[in-house]
Amino acid sequence: MKWIFGKAALFLAAYTVSATAAQAHDVLHEITRSDAIVVKVGYDTGEAMRYAEVTIFSPRDTKIEFQNGRTDSNGSFAFLPDMPGEWKIVVNDGTGHGLSTTFSVDKTMNAKITPGKYARQKKLLIGISVLFGISGIFYYFRARKILRL
Repeated sequence: MKWIFGKAALFLAAYTVSATAAQAHDVLHEITRSDAIVVKVGYDTGEAMRYAEVTIFSPRDTKIEFQNGRTDSNGSFAFLPDMPGEWKIVVNDGTGHGLSTTFSVDKTMNAKITPGKYARQKKLLIGISVLFGISGIFYYFRARKILRL
């Protein structure tokens, strides 16, 4: 009988100690709804830029990052600015594609974003201009060579 009480006491002591140790490693959390700045990035094909590295720089310090992380599977990243001013975001997908842009946050902590218009058309026009320039230089030197003969 003494043996059974001894085992029960030992079990009770072990259970109490393990419950106390488990409480010491408790994790608390709080879920609140707030107005965050959500950045969504993707490729011009419409595909989301999944799990890309994101770095946010605040107006206070443009050298040290304010926050970093990765986009989710939808290409979205959310953060809460702590002051108004000009913020910078840098996104890198690790394959050579990326984005570096700035946006303003007003005193009510709302983002004022001015999207670039006709970005794809500008790139196409620049590409065609470069090709014409290179071909013009090539034909210029070719014409000089023919005229010398």
